[in-house]
Amino acid sequence: MEKIKSLWLLRPEGMLFFWGLVFGVVFLVLQPIGRAPDEYRHFARSYELAHGQWFNAHKTIPQSITAFDNEHFRYKDRQYLKNIPLNLSEKVPNTNDLYDMPLAYSPQMFAFGLGMLLKLPPFWIYYLGRILVLCAWLLMCQFIYKIALDFLRPFLFLFLLLPINIQQATSFSCDALNLAFCLLFVLYVLYLCQIPKNIVISLWEMGNLLVLALLLSFAKPIFCLLIPFILFVPAKHFGGGLQKTIFAIIVFSTAFWTQIAWQSNVPYLHANALDWDINPMAQIDFILQKPFHFLKTLWLSLYNNVDEYLLEIVGQKLAWGDLHINKSASFLVLLWLVFLGIASTAKERYAPSFWQRIFLLLSFTLFTIILFTGLYINFTPVAHGIVWGFQARYILPVFLLLVLALRGDNIQNHFKVYTQIGVSMLLLVFLYTFVFYKLYLYGKGII
Repeated sequence: MEKIKSLWLLRPEGMLFFWGLVFGVVFLVLQPIGRAPDEYRHFARSYELAHGQWFNAHKTIPQSITAFDNEHFRYKDRQYLKNIPLNLSEKVPNTNDLYDMPLAYSPQMFAFGLGMLLKLPPFWIYYLGRILVLCAWLLMCQFIYKIALDFLRPFLFLFLLLPINIQQATSFSCDALNLAFCLLFVLYVLYLCQIPKNIVISLWEMGNLLVLALLLSFAKPIFCLLIPFILFVPAKHFGGGLQKTIFAIIVFSTAFWTQIAWQSNVPYLHANALDWDINPMAQIDFILQKPFHFLKTLWLSLYNNVDEYLLEIVGQKLAWGDLHINKSASFLVLLWLVFLGIASTAKERYAPSFWQRIFLLLSFTLFTIILFTGLYINFTPVAHGIVWGFQARYILPVFLLLVLALRGDNIQNHFKVYTQIGVSMLLLVFLYTFVFYKLYLYGKGII
């Protein structure tokens, strides 16, 4: 038995890679082009980055790429898309309002570079990019699982394999890698926290922490809210409070000026290019005039839909909400995910203090409020009573903070690791059966 468990594919990290690859390949086959959220916009953004159009307000893309601007392609459309050549001479203005940093687009940019070198049509560049994103995601998952504390690994095994994450990892989106950057940063901080307090961390470990913090600042501006999580590391690990303060100032200031330098070059930061009745400045004026109405709107938007958001995280619906999966399967996965997240284990070596739990809850709450506020300003008509545009995947980067804050001794987890992973796999296979069946019916045009 020990020899069998020593095989990499039969260890938890091996099974994470294998099942991530299996689910990912099936997603690649069954998910029609454009089905993932904002996939065309990420496709166009990848082309811009690959051609150095990082900030240009008057961006252009080949007209052949605009043929992929459709969220409702079916399998029958693949033959039509295959025959579209990449004609670089015919350019049209691109009203894409994405200005994400290039780091999380590295696989997609490489796909465009390689595709143009080999003179591939856009269709094959599209799938090459999807494949490279999946490969990068699987590699990042191995790093995430490796640095995670033992008691968090069963939770992360299930969390990383959820349909909402695999769907992002098999699309042209940058969200999968951005999520990986956030998880790596939080888990590395936890790893440093469990080191005995009389040990000073090495310059290598400080460098790793600095690099991971900078990855957040190179991902999305809102992820910088996670950087104060560095304060969780005990001062003794830095050699004293002064050294910790100096290190924190270096990290915060570097991330801050990185964002200032980037955002100062962005022509616009809202959805003015969309054909919606949007007026961000008027919305800001309304918030300043009626702040309590605004807070009530945020509260109702979250409170009235919290059950829907939780089920959406575990795959109850995919993409734009019109592809609903079996609710019973999603609910079972959600219950098991919550149990793995909040139940304490015998091997648990790190438990946050009362004030640390408050800090985690406040960080999660602040992240959510700022996220809803941004959507209210940039994607919601003025004075509207409900925030538009929110998707549960937006809070995945801070979902682990909520899990850490709620962990306690009230619920005990005495299952062995392989038992937990076995239950997770049974539930995932059950859930993915419905996911893939619905994707197939959608692709065939039956639903």
